[in-house]
Amino acid sequence: KSLLDKAIRNRWLQSSKFPLAVFSPTELRGLPQSYAPGEVLDIEVVGDLLVRDVSRTTVFTVSVSMEGDQLNGKAVGRVQMTDFGFEPPTIAGMIDAENDVDITFEFVALPYK
Repeated sequence: KSLLDKAIRNRWLQSSKFPLAVFSPTELRGLPQSYAPGEVLDIEVVGDLLVRDVSRTTVFTVSVSMEGDQLNGKAVGRVQMTDFGFEPPTIAGMIDAENDVDITFEFVALPYK
């Protein structure tokens, strides 16, 4: 797995040239009219995901909740490598990656002080 991860970073993602992927939200879907503290909301965040020098509209399903003044969340999305201009990696004919890539991240937001 580490060999495949390294190859993907170096040869396909070109991480030394493009060290960051950037997501720019453009739309929130499913926000309720009201909210009770501690309630978990399931919403969608639509935006532009920039990987290397290619940008594609991407949808993340996000679960968020407030605990005090802290916002906790988890976002999940799926993209395809070919949408960003590269084929799924194959290493020595022994290791093949899938075209689908699942992106998951957890986040915490606090008020700015």
